[in-house]
Amino acid sequence: MRGLHQLRKRVGGLAVALVVVVLWPAVADAYCVNPNSSPSLWDRLVQWSTSDDTTITIDLEQGTYNINGGLNPAGAGHACCGSDGHNAGLVLRGGYVPGTGCKQRAHDASLTTLNGAGANGGFLLYFNGPMTISTLTFQNYQNSNGVMFFGFTGTDNPVHADNIIGNANTTVFLQGSAVTLRNALIYGATSSLDAALGITATSQSAVLTNLTVAGNAGPGLSLANQFGGNVPVAAYNSIFWANHVGKGGEDVIGYDATDNNALQVHSAILTNTDIPAANQHNVTNKDPFFVNGYHLSTDALAFSPAINVGTTNVTLTSTDIAGLPRIQGGAPDFGAYESNSDFAKTYIVTTTVDNGSNASPTLNSLRWAIVSARTDAHSKAASANPKYLISFGLLPASGQLCPPVMAVTTNAYPDIDFDVTIDGYTQQHTSPNTKLQGFDAVLCVSLAGNGNISHAFQTIDTGTRAGRLTLRGLRVGGFTDAAIKLNGGGGHLIQGNQIGGVSVSPLGLFGENNDGVRITGGTGTSFVGAYDDPATRNMIIDNTRAGVFIDSFTSSSTPGSYVVNNLIGLGADGVSAVGNGYGIFINGTPRNIIEYDTIGESVHEGLTISGSSAQFNIVQDNRIGLNEADPAMGASNGSYAILLNNGAANNMLGASHNSSYGGNAIASTAASIYMSNSAGAGNLAAANSFFVSGALPLDLGATGPTPNDPPADLDSDTGPDDLQNHPTNLRAYRTKTYEWIEGDLDTFANESLRLDFYFTPAAAGGYTPYLFFGRASSGLTDANGHVHFWARVLAPDSSAPLSQVSAAATATNGDTSELSALVVESGDMIFRDDFDPHF
Repeated sequence: MRGLHQLRKRVGGLAVALVVVVLWPAVADAYCVNPNSSPSLWDRLVQWSTSDDTTITIDLEQGTYNINGGLNPAGAGHACCGSDGHNAGLVLRGGYVPGTGCKQRAHDASLTTLNGAGANGGFLLYFNGPMTISTLTFQNYQNSNGVMFFGFTGTDNPVHADNIIGNANTTVFLQGSAVTLRNALIYGATSSLDAALGITATSQSAVLTNLTVAGNAGPGLSLANQFGGNVPVAAYNSIFWANHVGKGGEDVIGYDATDNNALQVHSAILTNTDIPAANQHNVTNKDPFFVNGYHLSTDALAFSPAINVGTTNVTLTSTDIAGLPRIQGGAPDFGAYESNSDFAKTYIVTTTVDNGSNASPTLNSLRWAIVSARTDAHSKAASANPKYLISFGLLPASGQLCPPVMAVTTNAYPDIDFDVTIDGYTQQHTSPNTKLQGFDAVLCVSLAGNGNISHAFQTIDTGTRAGRLTLRGLRVGGFTDAAIKLNGGGGHLIQGNQIGGVSVSPLGLFGENNDGVRITGGTGTSFVGAYDDPATRNMIIDNTRAGVFIDSFTSSSTPGSYVVNNLIGLGADGVSAVGNGYGIFINGTPRNIIEYDTIGESVHEGLTISGSSAQFNIVQDNRIGLNEADPAMGASNGSYAILLNNGAANNMLGASHNSSYGGNAIASTAASIYMSNSAGAGNLAAANSFFVSGALPLDLGATGPTPNDPPADLDSDTGPDDLQNHPTNLRAYRTKTYEWIEGDLDTFANESLRLDFYFTPAAAGGYTPYLFFGRASSGLTDANGHVHFWARVLAPDSSAPLSQVSAAATATNGDTSELSALVVESGDMIFRDDFDPHF
């Protein structure tokens, strides 16, 4: 490393350099400067260099400052290169927004540039007081000294620098009693003899944090204490990459062993070094995968190992060198730039081979990736909860675009008790679904259990560590329990997959799953599918028991899981029958949300809600028993579209009590909604539209129409939904705009019930439709539980011929009746039975 006498000799040879001596502050002065200011930046530096006992702050507005010239402090009565007892501080900081008088600032170092104009450019400040430099780019200082901030040998001249860029063949050297450098990017120096970055702390310490020193022809960093002694030097969260191995035994990071510097490197990437191994802590030499000028790649196939792996056991700036938040994703990145990724590491799967060993898995296999991520997660405190990404770069099978199916052999993969995303869409030639109906995703990563392995992936919760799985873009089949078993943890996202498909290539040779997705144990809120994005849709088909089986034992006050916007039991065209045993089966679990799914062609029910704990589930806006090509064409499930039994109570099937929105479209050859004799009460079924064939739209208790209680009983019977009475004596009149409906309701006393009205045009496609078209209030029942109601709602279709109307009643606790008998509309309001104006 250069000594002081070498620096003096070289400074003496400078043709053009800025040479300034510092004085210690007594009263601080502050100036706002822009590239066209008068006085200029140069003038203010001259003022500082000749001041006595005054700290000067020079704030620079964004822009380029062409500053390159000679200023000889000795000519002003000061010794050029030694301490003369005068100590002045300097604060030189950029980033201020033009036109704001230096009141607003951006911490992006690239916005304020000091330009040395090329081969003879130099920028040299001597100082004997505190020096602060912040948010500046130095470029084109191409003489042999480049940029130098040179403190004398006293103890009161620390140098502190944040957000510094050196480029365009500019080297940077900092010397002070103590040196702090944070967020620095030094690149593109062309001299093979000089270090791109030189640091000297003469009496206290040097602390270097979040540096990127890369692509320089000479050593990246050289450290020395030219004045002897043991000065601690530490580098944290830094990257030293692709720099030339320099002279004198100095490698990418070098230090002067004769001065006995105690350099410790913590959390870094570096190519080569002469730093003893004992002084290296969490150091790797993996390619940092730079993109866009030394930013860190977040591409799943070239994910930078510098992301989210830094230490916080050092003082960090709040922003990176570009002014973005320094910690994104739970831990700081190595280097000057912070990525917005929340993944700690990525693992790339490049082989379909699986040896079945969780202790020593095949290198670069999916099992290896899961084991490696889990091992790394377990090496960190459970509270850190790092996230991992598993991506795919598999070679295609001969003559194919996609790789062969990966068979899981011998053992299931390790349980997932950490946070991992397994993303099949990173494989070449894949693409997500783009359709709101059907499924056009191209999936090339296929996983098969061959009927020998219980599950592909299982999440667990150990009490100290809980799994969180995001699974995208895979085909999964042939597992004897569940292809995807969520058995603990929470926040799981199962999106954009084909789950099951024994008759759909390429999984047809590898057997069925028992369940496609099973949400069990104490699993917290999770998503199978998601809202508003067709790419999250799953195609869940051909599973022996259920497409989705939910039996987690969450409490009645805990949010359940979401099964949203999935294609269940139908092929990619939204029509072909590839049914599951059950579409969705909720067994004793409360508060789940089933919305926007298409569920068809099940061997048994499309949706089953069973068990006394199966309460407060919400089922809205689904197509059950209908395909996606024609709203009147069936894809009927084997029995009921929706079945409630074994005490299931207080569930919402369609709209809420005070809404007309959220109804399901339901078709079945048996009852569309069947609440069996064992079902509980309070199951609200409102605003649905039904397509039935020889059965009831809504059936309570024994199959077939259930007669109302006699009026004298005040609807006191019990059973599913308390066998709520339906309206009677219905008469319907249609005008050009409205439907007028009158009828009677005999139920319990002193309550107003919700009335839902259904319009039945001519049968189509073998189904009789019951189309919801409006709701009203019954009005308050009298002490005998009777009310005669008149209701006005918008006519269902003023252009359609007169047809039939029916109605259902819902109590405030959610009990919903069967639909009343159909009555033919009349267009003649003369025969209404009261004298109120009903226009």
